[in-house]
Amino acid sequence: MLSNANSTNRIFELDFFKIVCCILVIVIHSYGEFLPHSMMGILDALTAVAVPGFMMVSGYLLFFTPEKKYDKIIKGPILRFCSIFIIWFLVYIYEAYMLNHSVDVGSLMLNNSEGWHLWYIKIYIQILICYPIIKCITNNEKVTNLFSVLWMIFIGLKYSLNFFPNIPQEYFKILQLPFFEYDGYIGGTTAGYHPAECLGIFVLGGMAIKLYFQKKKEVGLKMDLIALIVVLASIYMIVLFQREFENLDLPVDMVRSPFHIYNVIFTLAFGFCCFRVSGRLLCLHELFEKVSNNCLGVYIIHPLVQRMIVSIIVKNEIDTNRIGVCAIIFVLTVIVSFIIVQILHKIVPQKILKYVL
Repeated sequence: MLSNANSTNRIFELDFFKIVCCILVIVIHSYGEFLPHSMMGILDALTAVAVPGFMMVSGYLLFFTPEKKYDKIIKGPILRFCSIFIIWFLVYIYEAYMLNHSVDVGSLMLNNSEGWHLWYIKIYIQILICYPIIKCITNNEKVTNLFSVLWMIFIGLKYSLNFFPNIPQEYFKILQLPFFEYDGYIGGTTAGYHPAECLGIFVLGGMAIKLYFQKKKEVGLKMDLIALIVVLASIYMIVLFQREFENLDLPVDMVRSPFHIYNVIFTLAFGFCCFRVSGRLLCLHELFEKVSNNCLGVYIIHPLVQRMIVSIIVKNEIDTNRIGVCAIIFVLTVIVSFIIVQILHKIVPQKILKYVL
């Protein structure tokens, strides 16, 4: 979420990948709200890269580009994203109260059933706070590699225990430390993604993107084909696993968790493909930059826009549990959200807007 440099030093591969991930997030919330995973199939599998994709881009910009002074991070990104989080957290709480005056506002604020998508901003703030410590890891290649391996082993063990419900998992509460988490809630982490889990994606993904840019000129058709095969195989595997999990009465969301090793590999391969495609779309780089600059705003406001669109559809007695209707919800949510954010960029001074969107 740090700025992708200025126009002269812009990394357009990152712009394109951010746009794709932003669209996939809206896909999750447009289809996933109304349709079961089994009906979404390949589309559902593709959305598994959205969250870790954002983390990888943020990790690269934060830890694998020239070092930032910590005081500037406190005065800049930390202050900015704290402001954004507080403002929109309250906006979504207020929206819930206006829709239903009988709701317990205190309970909403603790459990955060509204504004749930803001969990990513909260996680990002916590990663920023720990910047000096994490930077010590990423400054040393051997330490970074060791950290990545240990993280993958630890996360692999954690998710393997889902298959053994009788084994207590309380000691994994360490994933919530030293941050203000409680069972993955308070302020937006209803998805259950904890800072220590996310940190591995930031570091591992950022390192992978750095390696790509270092070796970019050496990449040829062979690597393109390998990445494409990995993407197709990953999609097939996720769809297959979801069906098996449904048959075994296990939570399907486990399959799409961004912290499964195969999903990390899937995201790396998918990101590689996006980077390669964007490199061949030179005529669209200016468009990528403009759209990418609006991605954060679209991410923040799209649930409000989506609920407005859904309410109109429901009032007209149209069944939302149909793929075609969900497609309309998705397209309208994307278009309306981008238009609103673009208008705000035009009419609100940037010095103010950066603390809001």
